[in-house]
Amino acid sequence: MTKRVMVTLDDEQYEILSGIKGLGVKDAEKVRNVLIAYFSEKGYVKDATDNDRMKDIGPYDYPRFTWYKDINVDREAERLGAEFDVRPMNSPEPSEYEISIHKTTRKEMLIKADTVGAIISTFRAILYQREKAPFTVRDLKLREEILDLYPRRSASPLPVGYSFEPKFVTEDPDAEVKPQ
Repeated sequence: MTKRVMVTLDDEQYEILSGIKGLGVKDAEKVRNVLIAYFSEKGYVKDATDNDRMKDIGPYDYPRFTWYKDINVDREAERLGAEFDVRPMNSPEPSEYEISIHKTTRKEMLIKADTVGAIISTFRAILYQREKAPFTVRDLKLREEILDLYPRRSASPLPVGYSFEPKFVTEDPDAEVKPQ
């Protein structure tokens, strides 16, 4: 929900805000932080809480792929099972009459951390959250493991179908987040 607020600006505030017009997208977060700090000092804005940090962020959903190597789902599930909850997904067994190049790649495993889960298969993984929530340390560890196993953002080397990682926040604002 968006609220409109009418604010009267003094000359100093107007000069700061009018200088923002030409900034690019990469600078938006810096500008936002500067504005929050500036207007907080002046008493116009209350400090941001976790709920404020989460308001523009939806549940996390991010597919990742591998191109030239197949992932052994059973071996990876066993390895990740030491730190996370792992359970097999219901996948149809291939019949002897089926003609398909992917009939042996249908096996999937569900791996769960605290608020983030991952569905892994031979060549694709989907990181997801059912409800938006800050990432815990275990969630970040699962994300890092999946990004290492599945290093690609698209299903093929062709320049189509890229997926981009959605925004997320962590419980600990100082947590180290590995870039994708």
